[in-house]
Amino acid sequence: DLKQHQAVSGKSGMRDTYQPLRTVFAPSANPVEIAQGLKLNGADEMYIADLDLIESEGHNINDIKMVNTILPVLFDGGVKNCEAFEFFLDYAYRVIVPTETLESIEEMERIFERYPKERIVVSVDTKDSELLAAVAEALSGKNVLVMSAKNENYKTVGASVALANGQKVGAETADDINLAKQLNIMLKGLNVNPENVVMDIGTAAVGYGYEYAASTFDRIRLAALAQGDADLQMPILAAVCNDTWGVKESTASEEDEPAWGCREERAISMEGST
Repeated sequence: DLKQHQAVSGKSGMRDTYQPLRTVFAPSANPVEIAQGLKLNGADEMYIADLDLIESEGHNINDIKMVNTILPVLFDGGVKNCEAFEFFLDYAYRVIVPTETLESIEEMERIFERYPKERIVVSVDTKDSELLAAVAEALSGKNVLVMSAKNENYKTVGASVALANGQKVGAETADDINLAKQLNIMLKGLNVNPENVVMDIGTAAVGYGYEYAASTFDRIRLAALAQGDADLQMPILAAVCNDTWGVKESTASEEDEPAWGCREERAISMEGST
C-alpha cells in the first residue's frame, strides 16, 4: 500500500492509522528500495495499491512506474471504467479491476474485449458474506469447511453455510477461551449442529506468544473433556503457517543473516517446531 510516496502498513483497513512500513527487505519505506530488496530475494511480481488515488487525495503513479521497471507491478488504483484501465496500463504490467469501484459490469466487459487477459486481474468485493453463501450453495452436500464465521457475521455465515447447505463452518475468534465459547454458543443458538463447527482461535509462532496460545488450547481441552463443557467440545483448527512464515527467523534474507542458513529451510523448521 502506498500513501504519500511511502509504503505503509496497518490492520483491518483502517487507513487513517497506517504507518510507514518496516521491512527486512529495505532500510526505509521507499517503494523503489523495497522493490529492489524483494527482487534480490527472488520476488517476480509486486502488488501495489495506491491509497491516495483510491481515496482521491493525490496519486503515487510515478513511483509505481519506477517500481514497474524493477518488478512487474500488479496495480490497484480503484479502476472505474475502461478508460482508467487503459491509462494505468502505462504504469503497471497488470491492473486490478475491483468490483467495488467499477461503474458497471458493462465496463468490465469492455475491458475484457479490448485488452489481453493476462494484464487483467478482477477483484471481487463482497458484503454481508454473500460470496461465502454462494460458495456453500455451489458445494451443497459436500464435506467442506467454510472459513469463517465471526462475531460480526455469524448469523449470515451460520445460516447460509451450516443450516441451508449442511457444510462445516469455522468459528473464528481471538486467542481467548471465553470468546471462543461465546461464538460457539451463538452458533448453537441458530440451531447449527455442534458437529458442524470447527473452532479457529488463532495461534502464534514459537517465541512469539506461542506459550499463551498453547495454554489457551490446554484450557479449552480441559474444560471440554475433563469438565464436560459441551460448548467447547468442537475440534480446534490451528493454522500455524501464517504466523510462522511471517516472523524474522523465516523472512530474514541469507545475506542479512548468513549464519542462519537457507531461508526456506528456516521457515519450514519454524513451522515444524511450532
